Amino acid sequence: MQYIIESLQRYVEHRIPTGSFLRAVLENNLSEALGRADEHNRGRIFEIVQYVYNELPSNCWGSKEAVTNWLNPKRHKREEIKKAMRAAGDRHDAEACDKLEKELEALR
Repeated sequence: MQYIIESLQRYVEHRIPTGSFLRAVLENNLSEALGRADEHNRGRIFEIVQYVYNELPSNCWGSKEAVTNWLNPKRHKREEIKKAMRAAGDRHDAEACDKLEKELEALR
């Protein structure tokens, strides 16, 4: 179990991708996780999920999108800015749109 915890710690602390088994666990994809687990991890999947649930930040796991965003924070930030720009456009708030456009450019 120690190597699983170490891999999860690298994922959280340094945003280093895990192997395919742990990625499936993090993405909340049970069938994929079971299919990729070796014999040892298949028997410990409950313990691994319990660790993820209790020890990892909730925004870094739970769906494929959450994992992708955790591993690529700039992509996530760009998506947030685009969403805010649409909302500002709906409100016809040109000043907010200009500010958000500058933030978006800074991320490129």
